[in-house]
Amino acid sequence: MQNISPFNSIPQMSQKRFAQPAFKGSAKVELLGKDISVGVRNFLIQETAFFREPDTLEFIKSFVKNSTKQVINIVDGACSSGYETYSIAMLLENIGKKVNILGFDKGQKAINDAIKGEFQIKRRNNDFDDICDFAKDSFLAFPQKLSKHEQKYKNMFNNFFTDITKQKKEHSFFKRLKSMLTDAMTPYDTKTFLIKPEKKSTCTFKTGDILELDKIVPEKSADVILFRNALYHLTTYEAYDRKAPLPDKLIKPAIEQVVTQLDKALNKGGLFVLGSHECDHFSNTGEIVHSTLKKHNFIPLYIENKLPVIWQKS
Repeated sequence: MQNISPFNSIPQMSQKRFAQPAFKGSAKVELLGKDISVGVRNFLIQETAFFREPDTLEFIKSFVKNSTKQVINIVDGACSSGYETYSIAMLLENIGKKVNILGFDKGQKAINDAIKGEFQIKRRNNDFDDICDFAKDSFLAFPQKLSKHEQKYKNMFNNFFTDITKQKKEHSFFKRLKSMLTDAMTPYDTKTFLIKPEKKSTCTFKTGDILELDKIVPEKSADVILFRNALYHLTTYEAYDRKAPLPDKLIKPAIEQVVTQLDKALNKGGLFVLGSHECDHFSNTGEIVHSTLKKHNFIPLYIENKLPVIWQKS
């Protein structure tokens, strides 16, 4: 990881524990009534977890802390059910500034879940399906030896959420029987958490499309906008049986539309955050994204795994 910003005091995370996971299964697939985005997808895979890509989150925290502004507006686009949005809120709760955090997503069910604030954390209980080991936030819920940074995150999490696993299991006999049969067939242990009532106001959620950012974020009002890994889904054909990049003639106008609206929504010096996963920077799609950002006078501010993850509006 290379940090090319003046905020160079960010602690290094444990690469073993915080390696980029494949967050498959941590949020449900949401079926849509019609195709969305550029017309090739009829479902949403809401892949997410708490404190995902922690180095990027720590960079955002340092940026906010070092800002001369006392009010910071953060927008989390394609936020799924709010795991990341609340992660940002937890990190910035005691920053000494007023932080307004808005999360939006195309999926209505995802937004309903985010507003409800009920989340599941899973831990694999056997060696089944190594590829889908998404439970990288399991340290928040299950006993294990923790690093200094993991303990910090767990303390933040416990300050925000209450374990309601036992209450969720106190239902009818038939539901308990169904749950027992399901648990016997799954390779994961699961715990359920509910956000504390006094913490619900830390984030606001609404439905919205990253292609229509101007309908969500007023001009020159945002200081940080995150679309982590969302552009991959925008520029890739996804069906249950296949994935393939869209042709350039579809990708280019979509990316131009997104970046144009980002340019309008961000304040000067504001940050645009991509995912650090290669999917946001892959092949010709990444080249189109990067060249379009440069055309609109964005400069790469933070490099991770040789990828320009965070861009600043100049």
